[in-house]
Amino acid sequence: MNSTNKTKTSLAKFEEFFSTIYKDDVFEILEKYPDERSLTVNYEDLEMFDPDLADLLITKPDEVIAASQKAIKNIDPLMKEDMELNIRFENLTNNIPLSDLLSKYIGNFVSADGIIRKTDEIRPRIETAKFECRSCMRIHEVEQHSGNHITDPSLCSECGGRSFRLLQEESIYIDTQNARMQEPLENLSGGTEPKQMLLVLEDDLVDELNPGDKVRITGTLKTFREERSGKFKNYIYVNHIEPLEQEFEELELSEEDEERILELSRDPHIHDKIINSTAPSIKGHRDVKEAIALQLFGGTVQQLEDGTRLRGDLHILIVGDPGIGKSQILKYVSKLAPRSVYTSGK
Repeated sequence: MNSTNKTKTSLAKFEEFFSTIYKDDVFEILEKYPDERSLTVNYEDLEMFDPDLADLLITKPDEVIAASQKAIKNIDPLMKEDMELNIRFENLTNNIPLSDLLSKYIGNFVSADGIIRKTDEIRPRIETAKFECRSCMRIHEVEQHSGNHITDPSLCSECGGRSFRLLQEESIYIDTQNARMQEPLENLSGGTEPKQMLLVLEDDLVDELNPGDKVRITGTLKTFREERSGKFKNYIYVNHIEPLEQEFEELELSEEDEERILELSRDPHIHDKIINSTAPSIKGHRDVKEAIALQLFGGTVQQLEDGTRLRGDLHILIVGDPGIGKSQILKYVSKLAPRSVYTSGK
């Protein structure tokens, strides 16, 4: 079956899927539009509905996702022409470590876990560029699939002209943001450095990630060519974000938790217990462990009479011979501290 027939088949299947299995979900998201404009589909639901369509999503994600977005417009009379819904997929059955996302997966729909290391500022990207023919003034619209360069019309359909002027203010833009994710420490062995991956986020996914977030990213593995070196690098065009840890601010303590914490606070040996519980498999280094424990708890900001402000956070520099456990202590602590990101100077 050629690509065109596959697209038509995918379109018809998604029309049936949204009309039956996800009918209530479609109605609910349309009621919330435009405050919410993404419909999340459980991959297992799609797999149960049609295994072939689910498999095609993995190998041809761009075509299948485009078909799903077109299908939802076709089946619901409440959808207006200018309404744009994102179809996002979660719960892929195959989760792949970042270090295994090699060239054989380029173009595939993938899922990977990681910790967000950094996020860039949000920028606009032209999604649909409008051009004016310099000869006859006819307006042409061209969809843009890359933020690196603008694709012009090839010919004017009115006069055959080849010279165009980009109408920047009339073009349609979408918010975009880059982020960088690294492998979780628990996936590493020995002195292996964590693999990093560039993430590209668009529309309502921007501003959803913060450094230190532990997440499961689902999206299409793509590649781009670096201008200076000419080398190709992989990135994930993100389709869905799933938090893997509860936000620290959202943690709720039970009465039993509170009683236990108060009981520990009255323990005269609590200071020593905290130090000894810091990376307990590493023997010795009491001063280092004490300093790190104090850093974990933090302090209070103080304002002196002369106006000097003393911050409550510590910066620690650990210096020592190789092989004495410095990295192991820091890796252990990075698993305890909310939003911590382990890094290395290598």
